[in-house]
Amino acid sequence: MIIISKYLIINADDFGLCHSANEACIDLFESGHLLSSTIMAPCPGADEAIEFAKTHPQYAIGVHLTHTNEWMDKFPWGPLSDGKSIRTPEGRMWPESEDFEAHCTYDDACAETLAQIEYCENKGMKPSHVDSHMG
Repeated sequence: MIIISKYLIINADDFGLCHSANEACIDLFESGHLLSSTIMAPCPGADEAIEFAKTHPQYAIGVHLTHTNEWMDKFPWGPLSDGKSIRTPEGRMWPESEDFEAHCTYDDACAETLAQIEYCENKGMKPSHVDSHMG
């Protein structure tokens, strides 16, 4: 008889979006309800989330690749790389995936992806995995 074990991994994305999102993720980690999360490197709360990841290596914390920003009015972050095609005329990220796909070049998308991973690594974090924000 073959025994197959199945596991459900709940990953809290958007870690690093803002302080309140960080508080929610940290509360879930500390209460034992969460073992995995991913950080949005371009966002205002990223450094706080990265500090938590560095001091809590027992958790699987990775990078939530962020190429869009649907919260432009509340959180006006922009890309970490210099690519022109991933920026709106105001210098921010495109608000929707369709906008990003219509404007972005392959090279700029790759550069931004690498910039976000390197940002976390350069701050001393060792990402366990990556996933993506809005596709």
